[in-house]
Amino acid sequence: MFGWIKKAQINEQRKLVFQNRHAIPALKAYFESSNARELLPLLDGYEEETHRVSLLAMEQGILSPADLKVLFEINGELRKFYMQTSLRFIKAFDENYRPILGWKAFYKQDM
Repeated sequence: MFGWIKKAQINEQRKLVFQNRHAIPALKAYFESSNARELLPLLDGYEEETHRVSLLAMEQGILSPADLKVLFEINGELRKFYMQTSLRFIKAFDENYRPILGWKAFYKQDM
């Protein structure tokens, strides 16, 4: 009866994982080239946590509130870092880190 709620939760999890996985390497490259290397260990930690939580999502389906909070917090921090880059003048974070074919097509794919 409430399958659409579960589907919406899973889609939101997948979106956060996608954005985090794609933003982290780009931000690492940006900050490495701009001599802000002190942020690299933090970004490495975000990368490890995103990977850990994404594995849980694949195993469990719906994440626990604590794990979902981790993804949201990392995503929020990545957005703050993104706003420190010149990339923000070209595209918004959500526009830059979305699937080429859009979210609708992405959600239709198997995990």
